[in-house]
Amino acid sequence: MDRTLLYLTDIAAIEQALLPTTKVIYLECPTDHNFMLVDLKALASLAKNKGIRTIIDNTWSTPLFQKPLTHGIDIVVHSTSKYLGGHSDLMGGAVISNKQIISKLFTYEFILFGGIMPPQEASQLLRSLRTLPIRMARHTANALKVAKFLESHSAVEAVHYPGLPYHPDYELGQRQLTGYSGLLSFTLKNATYGTVKEVINKASISNWCIVGFL
Repeated sequence: MDRTLLYLTDIAAIEQALLPTTKVIYLECPTDHNFMLVDLKALASLAKNKGIRTIIDNTWSTPLFQKPLTHGIDIVVHSTSKYLGGHSDLMGGAVISNKQIISKLFTYEFILFGGIMPPQEASQLLRSLRTLPIRMARHTANALKVAKFLESHSAVEAVHYPGLPYHPDYELGQRQLTGYSGLLSFTLKNATYGTVKEVINKASISNWCIVGFL
């Protein structure tokens, strides 16, 4: 099977990388540890014009902060073990799409290969969904505080978080997102193995949101 792995968000560059055999574009938004955003409406338009289906992993944003289906994306997937679960006590996933696509997936894929969430995990997920808006608001508030602290720190080269005004995709995020979640990363000015190790060892996990080092 032909496939292309891209580390970019420019729509024109994505179009150039498409193969004649391309059937699906699978993406995350934000992307990797740089937390760049993809213009979902533009990408969905490109894909539809070429008869390509789009699938997005929307785990970081959750359904509260980003609604890819409203921008034309075909299928949305989530890891329910992360923010949707929220308590580190369940494993699962979710697939969201229109009735036609879900019906086809159910008939030709799920019946043969799909896993079924046990009642205990389903109950725990339902419990967690009731507090999702409260938890995500706190995640965003805490992550912004950490991001602002880090951007003023003398040892930090850059903070990668789309909720900060200087982020390259901040304006796109203002149109596409309604919140920014709790996961971010930053680059140290002296990013040697020893320095990164020292920072991690000195960090108190109880006082930080989830942070990545670049």
